[in-house]
Amino acid sequence: MKGDRVLVVDDDDDYRQLMVGHLVRRGYQVDTAADGEAGLRTLESSGPYAVLVTDLMMPGIDGIELLRKAKVHDPALEAIVVSGAGTLESAISSMRQSGAFDYLPKPLDRISDLSLAVERASEYRRIRLEREQLLAKVTAERERLRSVIANAGDAILAADAEGVVIAANPAACHLLGQETLVGLEAWTRLPPPLAVLLAHWQAFEGQRPAVTEVPYPGDAVQMVSLTSIPRTEAEQGGGWVMVLRDITHLKRLDEITLRLLTEAASRIRNPLAQAFSSVVELNELPEVQADSRATERVDRLMTQLGSIRRWTEDLMTLVQIEAGAGAAPQPVDFAALVREWMDSASADQARQTGVVPKIEIEERVPYVHADRELVRKLLEQLVSQATWRSEPGRELGIRVRYNQEQVWLEVSDEGEVISEADMPHLFEKVFVESRGRFGPTGLELAMAKAIVDKTGGQMWVRRHEPRGNTFAVSYPPLG
Repeated sequence: MKGDRVLVVDDDDDYRQLMVGHLVRRGYQVDTAADGEAGLRTLESSGPYAVLVTDLMMPGIDGIELLRKAKVHDPALEAIVVSGAGTLESAISSMRQSGAFDYLPKPLDRISDLSLAVERASEYRRIRLEREQLLAKVTAERERLRSVIANAGDAILAADAEGVVIAANPAACHLLGQETLVGLEAWTRLPPPLAVLLAHWQAFEGQRPAVTEVPYPGDAVQMVSLTSIPRTEAEQGGGWVMVLRDITHLKRLDEITLRLLTEAASRIRNPLAQAFSSVVELNELPEVQADSRATERVDRLMTQLGSIRRWTEDLMTLVQIEAGAGAAPQPVDFAALVREWMDSASADQARQTGVVPKIEIEERVPYVHADRELVRKLLEQLVSQATWRSEPGRELGIRVRYNQEQVWLEVSDEGEVISEADMPHLFEKVFVESRGRFGPTGLELAMAKAIVDKTGGQMWVRRHEPRGNTFAVSYPPLG
């Protein structure tokens, strides 16, 4: 980026001055050093610098050693190695071992290659630092809010097969505004949002364990876990257990996260597009196309920049969905949407990963009243998440059915089971699982949940033991 500080280290006075003069003309603030030791002293006394340009072969501290020590002093520093043709392998080794961003042959074919490399390294550093700062802000805010609600308890309510409450902790009594609940009929004590939710769950795959979210009075949001109490032949039993956790604070934190992420995405969109264009231009240079190693590195950089660009595009789409922009409710046929997906490029991409789509569509499933484009995107996001979770050769299930006056769309994978600790955070804007994993852009589930909320549906999550998960949405039928 023009105006950034650059340190040029080379023991060849003439060549060093050539590089310095070119970078200064391109608008960079440039300092110099005649060898590795002087370069290290300059880094320590006059830093920080955005980019280090260093020769590889120098007396005393060579370029590799300088890179290693410079990275210890300033991990955010990006480095470009300039090396003679005889030290090409050493230059490549330095990039792998010491974290150099790029290398250039010495002498340069064109001096403009130097400023192009510095510009790319500087842009990459800026984007990386902005992302790290953003995540640090989000983490700090998350920890602050978590400390406030650290002692909040879950509400637990259990009922028998007839719907009579057999257990309720103080948190449940307080939440439902009752001194006692045991011995009372749950249906008469549950508020309408929970009663409707319970009825829908009982229609969801034989009352298997499931988790969902429900709005609650006072602008609160409850995460509701429902589990059946099995009935056996040897003993009478049956019934269900409902656990409610107030996740209002997580939703508010999610709103803060969205604002911060949107601000960051807006700032980096233009520089990111410029960086991507620069890489495309670089890839078209004859000398790059003739060098397989250079082509490989350019391709890798394009992939990385493409991932960041997809993240910004998904984020902006999510903001538009939550704002309700352009929504156009109309009769939607879930069965037709799934059949269209089977012939789409999205389905081809899923098959290319090795997963095996398995489609189940019941006959005569009613239409629902929703925005067709949003529902189509909902299907794509759920399939994208399931594809990411699945291993090659495993089934990816898509099911459309009608049960208990609800139209259901279910997408299942056979991957690792989502952990209990991850469930409250599953639909956060930047969700990273406890195993340190996130989806293709990290926004698939957040986008799916936003679409369901805006189109009047209900999102469900079911964990399968020992493997697999199902994400389901339910909608009332049209009319």
